[in-house]
Amino acid sequence: MVLSNWLRFEDSMSKLIGCKASCPNTPYRVFWLGLLLSLLSACQDNPMLTSTSNASTPPTLAPESAPSLTGTATQAPLYPESMVAVEAGKFAVSADGNYVAVRTKEGVVFYDVDQETKLWSYLSRLDEWGGISVSPDGQLVGVTTGGSVYILSVSSGQVRQHLQQSSKLGNVAFSPDNSMVAASSVYPDKATIIWSQPDGKVIQTLEASGSLVWFPNGRSIILVGSRDFSVWDVRAGNRFASVSPEHVGASITMNEHLFAVSASNDGKLHVAETYNGAALLWDQEMTKVDQTVHFSVPISTMKWSSSVKYLALGRQNGTIVVWDTQGEAQQVLDSELNDWVTGCAWASNDSILVCMVKNQLVTWQLR
Repeated sequence: MVLSNWLRFEDSMSKLIGCKASCPNTPYRVFWLGLLLSLLSACQDNPMLTSTSNASTPPTLAPESAPSLTGTATQAPLYPESMVAVEAGKFAVSADGNYVAVRTKEGVVFYDVDQETKLWSYLSRLDEWGGISVSPDGQLVGVTTGGSVYILSVSSGQVRQHLQQSSKLGNVAFSPDNSMVAASSVYPDKATIIWSQPDGKVIQTLEASGSLVWFPNGRSIILVGSRDFSVWDVRAGNRFASVSPEHVGASITMNEHLFAVSASNDGKLHVAETYNGAALLWDQEMTKVDQTVHFSVPISTMKWSSSVKYLALGRQNGTIVVWDTQGEAQQVLDSELNDWVTGCAWASNDSILVCMVKNQLVTWQLR
């Protein structure tokens, strides 16, 4: 086959220049053979002339063409759609992802993410221990300082309500239906106070404190410490005794530093902790590690999505890995800031991710 193809090529080229009858046999065959080898070598060296149908290098993905979070792992990083310069501090994102409230030592600053502009500031000296939260309906901002919880209007930044407690308060969170607000004390005693809204009456005091994670039904709340957590019945004020959708854990201790706890609509818990760049996902009964995922860069923060399908893992180099726990696919989001990711929040039905990196609020629109 190769010989016949070569003879046809030789005959065609000789007729093209009118040489076959008059040229010596050996020299012109050597000439055409050398020419053919040169052409083949040029095709191999030129990437524009070689086939790319089986290329293994993934294409570069622009933010507007970002794929679904399911499917094959994406190696090309996705870059943010907006970046807002802020003073470093704790932050909370509205449910629709349009607004971000940042708590600094000087007060609360409210930003429009789409316009990348500051809407208002509530200037008041705040201590370093307090927290901040945006209500699920997007109408209120809760901020703690000292023994106070200030409820601010999203539209104006004005104080709508002032709740007081004798203990120094830390984290704050609204219930899913906006009917309650909870704040955990950090000193001198460990407790969590729950007020009804909008009347501001204390309806429960729980004998534990930490980060606050509400169950979607609003009847239970998870109090997360650095290495343990407990689940409480809000109305009854008691800590549950066993692990099940109805009765979730008295006080469960993790092996490593606890970064992410979430609860799904069916009452099941989802927990992730980290050690040396590994994310450990426990099974829903909290009896064993169900999955371990290793990363080359140490993890600095974790955040479950509201659907508990995606886990965002902020790293110490300004990148965030978004892990689809069902499809086991990963996407790498690059802030290009090469600094610690200090916090992340999901919004708009898990289609928007906002993270804080080096005094910047960085937003990705994930489709």
